[in-house]
Amino acid sequence: MSDRARGIIVLALILSPAPVVAGPADEVLTLEQAVSMALEGNRGVKNALLEGSKLGSSRTQALPSFNVYALQSKTLTDIRVHVPEGAFGDFAATGPIPPADTEVTTPTGRKTLILGQVAQPLTQLRRVGLGVSVKRASLEIARQKLRSQRLSVVNDVRRSCTTRCPCATD
Repeated sequence: MSDRARGIIVLALILSPAPVVAGPADEVLTLEQAVSMALEGNRGVKNALLEGSKLGSSRTQALPSFNVYALQSKTLTDIRVHVPEGAFGDFAATGPIPPADTEVTTPTGRKTLILGQVAQPLTQLRRVGLGVSVKRASLEIARQKLRSQRLSVVNDVRRSCTTRCPCATD
């Protein structure tokens, strides 16, 4: 036999489908096994489950938010500001403000500024509450869709088992 013929035979054996081996004849698929297998592989059930998990992970802004900012700087030279007499006004009751020429000086060094902020969206609380209600309703709809999909699969499997296949109906 030539090398070419051997190669064709080996290629045919590799590409040929493997024979299907049947299981023991006395093994019977129960209804519960058929239902669980159908629920595991059903795309509609998986999609409904994913939709419900997406809706359950949303956040709202109904609670206040807290922010803290810290800034630090260092001046290289003194800061000097000259304010002339009466720069902020001259009033009859008090006279000129400031009353004399003033020079304000800050020394060199590190300056630290810490700011705190608490924000509560008071005007949007009604809209946030409505959004939470919509999310709850959407989550309940997704749960009911999942339940409906599961029941549909179970009913289809039961109907199929009772009419077509020799399943054991306990």
